Amino acid sequence: MEDFTPEQLRSMFQKMLEITACAVCLETVTGSDAVLCVNEHMLCGRCKQDLAQCPTCSQQFCAVKPQRTLVQVLGTLPHRCCHNNCNQYISKDTDHETYCGWRPTQCKVCDETVPGKDIYDHVVKNHYNYCFDTDYLPSKYPDGNKIGSFTAFFKVSGHTLWEKTKHDPLKHVLTMSYHYVPNGVPNCDIFVEKEFKSTSTIFKSKFQLNPNPETDTQQENIITIPKFMLSKFMSEDGKDLVCTTNVTFD
Repeated sequence: MEDFTPEQLRSMFQKMLEITACAVCLETVTGSDAVLCVNEHMLCGRCKQDLAQCPTCSQQFCAVKPQRTLVQVLGTLPHRCCHNNCNQYISKDTDHETYCGWRPTQCKVCDETVPGKDIYDHVVKNHYNYCFDTDYLPSKYPDGNKIGSFTAFFKVSGHTLWEKTKHDPLKHVLTMSYHYVPNGVPNCDIFVEKEFKSTSTIFKSKFQLNPNPETDTQQENIITIPKFMLSKFMSEDGKDLVCTTNVTFD
């Protein structure tokens, strides 16, 4: 390999990607269910669905599967990120697609879908009252018994996450769940801490946030407070639940 210049290696590698490109999506063929037509044009298994003929030569598909060695070679080649507008090529064992800034995410206020990298701008522009930053994190919440739920959006040191506060009348608890919106793989551990304090009682909960956007927030990234404790932490006028919020990194 030392006999080739970086430009030559790049050209050869690009040619390999072109040879192994799917005739439909034009990306590197992926998946163990790759198929061939009678003229040996390759397609991803998912791209072949609903097709009766090869889009390249209009010939029939054959029952013969690509040889195991070829499938293994395809598995080692990088492929373009699956998210629209992201042009990054990634290897099979990376979690780039999970945390890609172009990954679509849904606004918890209006349900509009935007790329994760744009969610902060969307919230600031359309739902400013829901947005909190490093210097101003929530210190009080409307009485959950009356409103049922409350949504907040945090941006702390470049990290963005949703907080959903919900009163559960059946379980007699107040829950606070957190959903991370990635713009790249986090480079640190993220911790969320809530402290409810009165003259006689302190309730504190701290956990390490799972940043995977597919996390089930019914099982992880959630704080549960028994309803009978809430009256101890209300404001003097009885309208708001008072607490301290901290998002820290390690």
